[in-house]
Amino acid sequence: MDEMEKIEKVQKLCEKTGANAEAARNALEECQWDMFEAFLKLDKEKSTQTAGSQNMNGGQQYGQQTAQGQTTGYTEYTTAGTTDYQQGQNQYQNTKSSSFGESVGKCIKWFGNLIQRGMENFLDVERDGKTTIHIPITIFVLLFIFFNVFVLALMVIGLFCGFRYAFTGPDFNSTSKRSDYTEGNSYGDKDSNR
Repeated sequence: MDEMEKIEKVQKLCEKTGANAEAARNALEECQWDMFEAFLKLDKEKSTQTAGSQNMNGGQQYGQQTAQGQTTGYTEYTTAGTTDYQQGQNQYQNTKSSSFGESVGKCIKWFGNLIQRGMENFLDVERDGKTTIHIPITIFVLLFIFFNVFVLALMVIGLFCGFRYAFTGPDFNSTSKRSDYTEGNSYGDKDSNR
């Protein structure tokens, strides 16, 4: 191998690793001018070094500036940032566990509030202007969940038998019952009398 080829290999290795020419030449000589082996050797040496500029992630920055002012090289992550990483991981776990606990607490509170509102509001079944059944919505929903076909069939049969259904309670303006059911019935009677 002539001297010109050696210089070219040193330059290429310097470009790829960001090492100085002397370190690149020494690595190539130790590795019998094998570029790959020299690259690995320089990489291993740089990973064991503790001196160097620290970057934001706790790694060491290696490189050289080109004529245009751009930095070429690579960032190597060493054990220097391990304690910072562990502290951040512990803080994340503490935040995560408290966030999970808060989320569960919010869900339980929301579910309890939903049940309470269901017990304050009612489904009224009326016939001839009289309320025959006054059941909390929570109980109705539970009956519908467990006996859905039976409850649905009873409701449809009830409609054909003249029963009307209305929701009452604080969330449904219980003071003024919806009169559109009875008015709708009287409109039908008026049309049929014509």
